[in-house]
Amino acid sequence: MKGKRGIMEMPFGTIFAIFLIAVFIAVAIYAIIYFLNIQKCASTNLFVDELQTRIDELWRSQKGNDAIKVALPSRIKAVCFGDMSQAASGNETIYENLQRNYEADANLYFYPQKGACGSPYRTIKHINLTNVENPHCYYNGETIKIKKDYMTSVLIDNG
Repeated sequence: MKGKRGIMEMPFGTIFAIFLIAVFIAVAIYAIIYFLNIQKCASTNLFVDELQTRIDELWRSQKGNDAIKVALPSRIKAVCFGDMSQAASGNETIYENLQRNYEADANLYFYPQKGACGSPYRTIKHINLTNVENPHCYYNGETIKIKKDYMTSVLIDNG
């Protein structure tokens, strides 16, 4: 037994250093998770900005087509266009989920809504949703096709 020491005989400085290392590791892990969440929210906002920019460009033109690939964080499965004040004409389950956070001016919703960084809906200007099902959803990796003909607003292309 002689020469063997227990943890109680460790110098205070060593115990304090181990404690500080554990605190630094915990803070580093928290910071990494925090910044990854900020990156996911930023990519969601960038997608909406890009969509609005493309729609605005098409709206200002006389005629044209465009396509935007849905690239959202994995916690968001789909982006849906719809009018939650109207009856569902498409996926009833998604419609009921989206209607929980109904906003009168909104026409773009994220599904599931809890993955949308506190803003589960947005308003996209210059878009006409009259000829699409309500809600009309595009899943991650799919492509949103938009088109404009003479004297019409920008339409979501069903085909």
